[in-house]
Amino acid sequence: MSKKVRGPVRTHRRPTSRPASNQPRRQPAPPSQLVAAEVIAEDVIEGQPSEAADELEVVARSTPARSRARPGSLLAARAASEYVYVAADMRRILLVAGTLFATLIVLWLILVVFRIIPLPFY
Repeated sequence: MSKKVRGPVRTHRRPTSRPASNQPRRQPAPPSQLVAAEVIAEDVIEGQPSEAADELEVVARSTPARSRARPGSLLAARAASEYVYVAADMRRILLVAGTLFATLIVLWLILVVFRIIPLPFY
């Protein structure tokens, strides 16, 4: 009668050395999370959710396990949607800032340079 073993069975194996040609090649370094977030946000805004999901999977696999959420988790979904909102908000902020700056330049040209509307204190 054999002994019953509780827990995992450990087997001792000698490390085998592979020839240099069989060693796997290192993949190029993945893009940073910030760059990947911009790409994902642009894909979602442009209406390409499948490409955004693929890119999200690549980023999820490339980040260390201790600092990432599971790809299908609620936290990962919230983070992906937040990146979309941040990208959209930044575009709106830049649009408003550019519009205000252009308005100020046009008013300056009308009032000061061309004096189309005369001001009483000039």
